[in-house]
Amino acid sequence: MNSIISKDLHCNTQLNISFGVIILTMVISMATVSCIIKRSAAQEYHGMAGMFVHNVATQFIEQQFKPLEYILNETSNFIDEPRLEGFLNEEQSSLRTVLMQTLSINPNISSIVASDLHGHFNTVPFLAVATDFDATTRPWYRSSTSRSLFVNYSDHYTNAQTGLQTVSFSQLIVSKDGYPLGTLAMDLNLEHLSYPLRQLKSPIKGEFYVVDRAGDILLHSDVSNLFRHSIDPALIGKMTNGEDHLYDQQTQTHVYYYSFSNPDWFVIYTVSDEDFKSASRADAYLLLFVIPVCLLICLLCWGSLRNSYNKMIIQIVAMMRVGRIDLDKPDNLLRQEIQQGHEQMQEAIAASTTDALTGLFNRRSFDQDLAACLGNGQPFFLGIVDLDNFKAVNDQRGHLMGDTVLKTVAQEGMQHVGKRANLYRYGGEELAILIPGDDKAAAMALLDQWRQRTESRSWREADLVVTFSAGLGQWQQESISQLIERVDQSLYEAKRSGKNRVHYAD
Repeated sequence: MNSIISKDLHCNTQLNISFGVIILTMVISMATVSCIIKRSAAQEYHGMAGMFVHNVATQFIEQQFKPLEYILNETSNFIDEPRLEGFLNEEQSSLRTVLMQTLSINPNISSIVASDLHGHFNTVPFLAVATDFDATTRPWYRSSTSRSLFVNYSDHYTNAQTGLQTVSFSQLIVSKDGYPLGTLAMDLNLEHLSYPLRQLKSPIKGEFYVVDRAGDILLHSDVSNLFRHSIDPALIGKMTNGEDHLYDQQTQTHVYYYSFSNPDWFVIYTVSDEDFKSASRADAYLLLFVIPVCLLICLLCWGSLRNSYNKMIIQIVAMMRVGRIDLDKPDNLLRQEIQQGHEQMQEAIAASTTDALTGLFNRRSFDQDLAACLGNGQPFFLGIVDLDNFKAVNDQRGHLMGDTVLKTVAQEGMQHVGKRANLYRYGGEELAILIPGDDKAAAMALLDQWRQRTESRSWREADLVVTFSAGLGQWQQESISQLIERVDQSLYEAKRSGKNRVHYAD
C-alpha cells in the first residue's frame, strides 16, 4: 500500500518528461522557423527595398519637379510677342524682371533662356557666348514644327555659356491665338536638387541615385558622382516595368528601379549581393543565437518549478495538519481580482477618452479619430460648433449655468445624432462632429437639425435663448491642419453672417 501511494504521489518523473517534451518541441520548432526565415527573408527585403524606391520616387523626387514644371508653364503663359521681343533686344523689359524674380526664389533653377523661332535668344543671368553660336542646335530649343505643349527634358549636355554639364527643361511659347513664338527653357541646378538625397536612410546598405536612359547619373547624394556612367544601357533596356527588381550578374548587385515617363529617367537603388545576404540572414542568425538562451531559461524554469512544487506540497501538508486550508478560497479570490481589474481598466479607458462635463469624446479622441479617417481614405465631413454669446451666459448667469448649457447642448446633439456620427468636445464652448460618407445634403441636414433643436429648446430661465453657429466641410484629400483651417473659416463666416446658422466650406 505504501509503495502504491508513493508511486502515485511522486510527480518528478512526469515533470521531467513534460519539460523534456517542451524543450524538444521548442528546438524542432525553432529550427523549422529558422529555415522558413532564411527562405522568406529575401522576399521580405526585396519588398522593403522596392517600397523604399517607390516612396522616395513618388513622394520625394517627383514632388520636386512638379513645382518647377508649374513655374515654367506659368512663366510661358506670361510671355507675349512684345515682351519676348523686348527681352531679346536687351531692353529694360518686364519679362527680364519676372525672370530674375523667378530665378532668385527657385534655387533648383540655375539659369533661364528665352528664344524666338529664328534662334535669337537672351539669358538670365546674362553671359556672353561666341558670335557664331546657333541656338537652334541646342538640346533645349523647340522649333515651330513642334506640336507638343508639354514640358520637354533634355539629355545632359555642355552649357555653351558656362562650359558645365547641365540638363534643361523647356516648353514652347505660344501666343493667345495658338501660334508659336519661341522657346522658354530653364537649366536645372542638379547639385542643389541632389542635396536632399543625403537625408535618405535606406532599409539596406546601398547606393541611391537617378540616371537617364543612357545610364548617366543626374542626381546623387555625392555631387562629385554627377554625370558618371553607372548603369549599363543593356540593363536599362530590361527595365520595361514601371518599377521592379533586377539582378546584375556582372557586378553581382541587386538593382531596384522606378521609371518616370517625363522625364525619361530612372530612380535607382543598388545593393550588393553580399550586403543583401548579410541583412536578410540576420534574423535567422539571431534565432539560432536565441535557441541556446531559451534552452537555458527552460532549464532554470524546470529547476525553479520543481523546487516550488516540492515546497507547495510541504505547505499543503502543513496547512492540512493545522486545519487551516480552504480549497474554495483561492478560486474566489482570483475571480474577484479579475473582475475588479477589468472594472478598473474600463474606468481608466473611459476617463482617458471622454470629457467629464459633457459626456462627449474628448480632444484626444478627436485627434485620434480624425487621423484614422485620413488614414483609411474614406470620405467624411468635419463640423465645428461654437455656442453663440457663451461668454455672456457665463458672465451674467455664472459658470455653473454655462456648464449646464454646454452639457445640455451636447446631450441634445448625442440624442439627435445617435450612431450616425461622433461628437467631441473640441475645446471650451466648441464642439466637433465627424460624419462618415459623401452625402453633403444629409450632413448639412444632420447638423442643421441639431441647431434647430437647440434653438427651440425651452429653458428654466424664460429669457434664456441658446443658439450655436457651425462650419461644415468635406475632406478633400488635404492635411488635418488644412481641413480644420477651412472648416474654421466657414464657422467664422457663419458668425459674421449673424450667427445661429451653418455654413458649408467649399
